[in-house]
Amino acid sequence: MKVLAAPLVILAFMVSTAVAAPVDKHPLAEVQRERYRAMIDQNLPALEEVLGRDLVYSHSDGTVENRAEFLRTIRRGVIRYFDLEDLSLKVRDRGDWAILNGTVKMDCVLGDRPRGIVHLNFTAVYENRDGRWQLTTWQTTMAKKQPPMKATD
Repeated sequence: MKVLAAPLVILAFMVSTAVAAPVDKHPLAEVQRERYRAMIDQNLPALEEVLGRDLVYSHSDGTVENRAEFLRTIRRGVIRYFDLEDLSLKVRDRGDWAILNGTVKMDCVLGDRPRGIVHLNFTAVYENRDGRWQLTTWQTTMAKKQPPMKATD
């Protein structure tokens, strides 16, 4: 029995340390950063690659868009992104699909509102299609803790 215990302890340690690896090292963290960069740059060809044809994009104000509508929103500058950064990120990889949860910091302009920074909690679903990850679902809500408001002149 003692002979089996040592290998099991070593195996348990190896599994627990593998699970504890930083999530930002997961390939989907980079896919998410690339998607954010494409949104900031208004790079529609790059967005078309990473957005699934069946995308459901739910904004924090309750607006829900499909892929074509979201691309139109970006192209027309209805929402203009200046910076997007995941403050927290958890990836649950299930092989051909994955769920991401976290908080994103957005520096953006929404329509005719003034530019501002907002923290949003998000859930994202990516599917691995033909060897590349595509976003199929995005849902955000206002985070409870928001950055301090900047004084205006």
